Amino acid sequence: MNYIPIQQKLNAAGATPPLVVDGAFGEKSKAALRAFQKAHGLVVDAIPGPKTLAALGLTPADVGAGQPASPSSPPKGNPADVNAYAVAKRALPTLPEAQRQYVLAVSRGEGGYGAGWANPPKDPVALAFAQAHGLTGTEGAGSNNWGAEQGAGDAGSFKHVDFGWRNPDGTPWNGTGPKVWLPYIGTYKRHSSPEEGFKSVAATILNGGKRGKVGAAEIQAAIAKGDLEAAVNAQHANGYFELAPADYLKAVAHNYAALTDATGWPKLLGGAVAAGVGVVVGVGLSLLALGAAWWRWHKGGA
Repeated sequence: MNYIPIQQKLNAAGATPPLVVDGAFGEKSKAALRAFQKAHGLVVDAIPGPKTLAALGLTPADVGAGQPASPSSPPKGNPADVNAYAVAKRALPTLPEAQRQYVLAVSRGEGGYGAGWANPPKDPVALAFAQAHGLTGTEGAGSNNWGAEQGAGDAGSFKHVDFGWRNPDGTPWNGTGPKVWLPYIGTYKRHSSPEEGFKSVAATILNGGKRGKVGAAEIQAAIAKGDLEAAVNAQHANGYFELAPADYLKAVAHNYAALTDATGWPKLLGGAVAAGVGVVVGVGLSLLALGAAWWRWHKGGA
C-alpha cells in the first residue's frame, strides 16, 4: 500500500505534530490515523480500511490497495516520487510528458512536493526570525504547495519565513542599489489537494513569468527539444529563481535522475546535461535538501 496519500490527508486534517510524508507508516502515522478514526466515529485500529479511506477522501485505488502485484521490477527510488508522478498524471493528463517531467524535477525540491512545509526551518536564523513573528515554521503543513508559490491558492494562504534579496532596510529589493540576503515573512498558496498543487506549480513554471508569452514559448520550446540546460536558463530569465543557473541546473539534473529511477519513465530531457554536465548527477546534491530558500516564485507569476 502507498501510504503517502494517507499521510498527506492526515496532515490536511490537522495531524499534530504534522507527519513527514515519506510513505513509511510508522508509529507517528499510526497515532495520527487513530486520532482521525476516533474523531470520525470509526473503529480505532490504525488500519486504513475502506471506511477510513472514504473518510479521508480516498479510494483503495488511490493507495494501491487490492491491486495485483506488477510483474515488473519495483521502483528503485523514493515512493514519494512514484506518488508525485501519479498525482501529476491525474491532475493534467494531457500535459506533454516532457513538460510533466520537467515540472516534477523542479518541484521535487520543495521539501518533497510540499511535504517540507511540515518541518520547522533548520536554519537557526530562519527559525528565530519565524518565532519572532509568532510562527513555528510548520504553518504550511498540508498546504499542497509544491513550488514555494506566493499568493493565495484555492484553499487560501499561510505565512512562512523565507530568504531573498532585500534592501538594507528589509524592504523588497527593486533591482537597483545595495542588496542584502535577508529573511522575511511571505504569504504562500494553500491548495485543497496535491492535484491542485501540481496544476498551480505547472502553470507557474510554464507560463513565462515576468516575460509572459515570450518566456513561456522559450521554456516550452527548450523542454520540447529535451534541453534541460536551456529550460533552466529560460526559467531563470523568466524570474523564477535567484540561485545561480549552473547550481540550479545541477540540482534539477540530480532530481531528474532520481525520478527516472523511481518511476521508470523514458528520459526525455538531457541536452547539454547529457552531453557534458552529466557528472552533476553524482555530486550528491538533492533538491530535497536545497529547500525553499534556493528559489522563489514571484507572486505575480503564479
